[in-house]
Formats: sequence, structure tokens, C-alpha cells
Amino acid sequence: MKYLRLATRVLLAGSHVLLAVILSFVLLPAKPESGVSRFQQNVMSWLMRRCLKLLCVRVEVRGKPDASARLIVSNHISWLDILLIGSVYPACFLSKAE
Repeated sequence: MKYLRLATRVLLAGSHVLLAVILSFVLLPAKPESGVSRFQQNVMSWLMRRCLKLLCVRVEVRGKPDASARLIVSNHISWLDILLIGSVYPACFLSKAE
């Protein structure tokens, strides 16, 4: 039973990664300066929520960002923070190269 559960999780995780790769090629704009549509943001949020569900992560939201907020700054600790923020707030992420 333990191996069946592990095999199921690996299969689901692999299919999720494959779906994310396919959707990113189909949905993401060819030119980054053209921006991302609301539909594209919703699809990416859905993918992040599904990934969190596969990882058995429960998200609890307290409060709501200001509607006029245009920039959210996060000093994230792990890779999980990106999934958490992207699942509850449709956002485009920016990273800095050092």
C-alpha cells in the first residue's frame, strides 16, 4: 500500500510538471514586454494551487492586500513561498541576478 501511494504521487507530480511546461509554452507571451493577460495569470495561479495540493500544503490567508497595491516585496525563505504567493494573488515574479 505504501508503494502504491508513492507511485501515485510520483505519477501525479510528473503529470503536473508536464502540464505546467506545456501550458507555459502555449500561454506565456513571446515578448515579455507585452505583459500577461488576466486569463494567463489565472491559469498560473491554478497550476500553483494544484502543485500545493499535490505537496499536501494547506494555505491559510489572513487579511487582503490593498487593491491599489502594485508591488509586493517578499524576502522569501524557500521555493515554497513563490507557490504560496502565486496561488492566492495573481502576480508576475521578478528576481534579481547578482
